[in-house]
Amino acid sequence: MDGQQYLDQITPTANKHGKFSNLFSNSIGKLLILGVVATILIIIIGSAFKGETHDAKSDLISLKLRLDNFSETVAKYGSYTKSSSLRTLTNTLSSMLNDSKENVKTHLTDAYQFNESKEITEDATAAEAEYFTNLNAELATASTGQSFDRAYARKISLALNHLMDLEYSIYTYASNDDTKNLLSTFYNDLVPIYNSFNNYSE
Repeated sequence: MDGQQYLDQITPTANKHGKFSNLFSNSIGKLLILGVVATILIIIIGSAFKGETHDAKSDLISLKLRLDNFSETVAKYGSYTKSSSLRTLTNTLSSMLNDSKENVKTHLTDAYQFNESKEITEDATAAEAEYFTNLNAELATASTGQSFDRAYARKISLALNHLMDLEYSIYTYASNDDTKNLLSTFYNDLVPIYNSFNNYSE
């Protein structure tokens, strides 16, 4: 073996990925990579939240429309119920929905200079009516069956949940204290009614 072969044999082979592998193998490299990944995630999440805007006035208008539709549905199909306890519960709900839609309308007028004839668009009306059009069709079908009361209670509890979700979502970002108080009161008043419909059994 000549001198060059000996030197080649005892000299370690250079690692082809030395710099890249070392980046992952030491703590500083790992921290740098985690920092870059965290920064990218923060930018993405921040952009998503920045793009999400809320307009309390338009959402309160949607709430009023939902209350309008809901009260009409309850007035129409609540009379088909046979159970006296369900009729009493329906009357309580109907009264609460009517009071609430008037309270929301008054609040919109006082806090946001709401003008119903000018500010409720056909698109907004159609969007809120769609849910209740489907609900009314389901209740109409159920009214021809033997167990309408059970179907009615189940559908109304789902509609109440739908309504309460909207109220809660507006409450979480509303900055107006009167708006928050209005929604909080109505939400808390609906909880026992929702529970009664949800737990109804014949």
